[in-house]
Order: sequence, then structure tokens, then C-alpha cells
Amino acid sequence: MEIKAFLDDIYKQNTVFLKTKQKKITDEFSPKFDSACKWIEKVTNKPLCFNSYKIYLTTFPRSPYNPSKGYFYFNVYTNDNLSNTFLHEVLHFQFIHYWRNNSKSPVSKLSESDFDYLKESLTVIVDDDAVPPADFAEIGYLKNHYEFRKMIHENWLMYYNFDTLVEYSLGILPEFIDQK
Repeated sequence: MEIKAFLDDIYKQNTVFLKTKQKKITDEFSPKFDSACKWIEKVTNKPLCFNSYKIYLTTFPRSPYNPSKGYFYFNVYTNDNLSNTFLHEVLHFQFIHYWRNNSKSPVSKLSESDFDYLKESLTVIVDDDAVPPADFAEIGYLKNHYEFRKMIHENWLMYYNFDTLVEYSLGILPEFIDQK
């Protein structure tokens, strides 16, 4: 358990920094929380799948999450994307809960890799119209999603309907999956 001891020591040495970051994150994100939750419900046309969310802090440069338990992580080194991180991850939770876990939905039949491709691409709806509660329009972080995101975003801008977006995305997904 050398790694755990090492990490425990690092966290002890940085207690003041971590507590300061926790307060800053809480102070900056708390006022945006309600509007972010309302935005998610509005765009998915579904109630939030959790009554509360646990948000942990991490020094890891990603935001891991657990869609069955409703928790995810904010990175302590970033301050400028807290609302975006929340919207991105909770949009994943909604999509998993209402579409992936719904045996009547064609999304439930997708392979894991196809589902992940679609799930990450659907965050394109965190766009200029989502600011606020988003801090900025999300551009995505995977280069191989760019063209797919561009096409599904056009659909989003025409209909602003998440069910329609999912249906459209499923229809064109095979041509993009074949390019991966």
C-alpha cells in the first residue's frame, strides 16, 4: 500500500490548498446548481434520475463518474468549467438511465463502444444556447467525434428535442462507427 501512503501524505501536505479549493468550487458552483438541474430536465424532457449528486474532488485530469450511484468528480486544478462538467456528466446519467437502461429503447441494443461514442457525442447540446447555466459551449474532446457532433448538432438546432436527436443520431451512427 505504498501508493495509498504516498497519496495520504500528499493530501496531508496540501490540506489548506484542498480546503481552499473545495470552498472556491462550492462558492462558484452552488449558485448555478438549480439552473443546471432545470436545464437538464428541460432538454431531456425527463426528471433528474437522482434526487442528489455527490461531487468529489480529484487531482486526476479527468472527471470519472458512476451513473448507478450518481457521483462524479471535479478536478481541483480547474475553476472555469464546473457547470460544464456537471452538465456533461448529468447528461450522461440521464442518457444512461432513460435510454441505455430502457430495454425498449434501441440505445439498449448498442455495443458498449457504439454507446460510448453516441453518449459522448450527445453532449454537443451543451452549446451556446446552454450558456448559462453552462459556462461555455462544449466543443468535445475527441477528434473522431467532430463530424458526427456537427451533424447531430444541426438536428438539435432544428428541433430542440432530445428524443428526436437520439433517433436521428442512431440513424446516422453506423456511417460514423465504420470510420472509427
